[in-house]
Amino acid sequence: MDHENLEVLGDCFLKLAVSMALYYQYPSADAGLLTVKKKKQISNENLYRLAVQKELKNYLNANKIEVRGQNANWLPSGYMIVDTKSIIGQRYAYQIAKRKAFSDMIEAFIGAFLISTNYTTTIQFMHWLGLCVIPVAKSPSILRSNIGSTNEDEISEIMNKFFHDKAFDEIETMINYTFQSKAYLIAAFTHPSSFANRLTDCYERLEFLGDAILDFLVTRYVFVHYNQNVTPGKHYRVVYAIKICSVLLPGRVTDIRQDLSNNDRLAYILVACGLHRKILHNSPDLFGHITAYAGDEDVFPKDQSIDQYLSKDLDQWADSTAPKALADVFEALVGAIFLDSGNSLDV
Repeated sequence: MDHENLEVLGDCFLKLAVSMALYYQYPSADAGLLTVKKKKQISNENLYRLAVQKELKNYLNANKIEVRGQNANWLPSGYMIVDTKSIIGQRYAYQIAKRKAFSDMIEAFIGAFLISTNYTTTIQFMHWLGLCVIPVAKSPSILRSNIGSTNEDEISEIMNKFFHDKAFDEIETMINYTFQSKAYLIAAFTHPSSFANRLTDCYERLEFLGDAILDFLVTRYVFVHYNQNVTPGKHYRVVYAIKICSVLLPGRVTDIRQDLSNNDRLAYILVACGLHRKILHNSPDLFGHITAYAGDEDVFPKDQSIDQYLSKDLDQWADSTAPKALADVFEALVGAIFLDSGNSLDV
């Protein structure tokens, strides 16, 4: 397994674990504040600090090992250099490394733990490092604080009526998932401009969480399914277990991952499934933008089915100008399913 691929996997899981912890820890924080806190946690500077603090710097091999020649720097086990101050001695005794190399090493460690153990052990390792990745037991409420009623039965009745009036059960049919808490699905399709939904928050916090979940799931999927001969854009069935494919070339994982989860692709899938019609908003600009995008017959020919839409390669819609809100709703929906399913990555 290449160090760079381990780093990619570890980076994705780090972002997911930190995003989860922040979502639970700050139930009233908006997505902007959560993003700032996440960036601070996963920054190269913070990871470098933790590597030094845990004395992991001695485990980094920054230089290529040279056994022979004038650049030789390898010592057999049991040998030592007496004069470490000479030019030759320094070559054997010291390494020069940038701080980013230490943060990359931490991410690779996380990736290595993930493929050799399990989620729980990996999170325990991250906790040992000093990262804030352990969420509290209870999920924050998705309901608005000023909903006006504290009676659970009354709230449930209002929620179910709103759900029925907006025909959100059609979304459940399309995605083949029935929500235990309808509030999550309503929130996932509520734009910040919406006046209609007074029951739940908008989708922004769910989108913050869903973005990290989707990034990890796509990366896991790439590791399971792709090898260096696979071209981006092909359609594959979904699987639910980590089985790392060691033949992936360095950088290939990142390229395929970005191809599979970029905003244009997510927006395209949402519109192809007709789910853009379910977004609750009161923005004339957004309405116009979505209508223009969804009505573009070059992108969405009216004589094609959903399966035909979804079988297209990315380059057939890569130049589109899809509204970002469509991708945001897609990611929020991922976050909603994750929370409703009890934090399951395998639904």
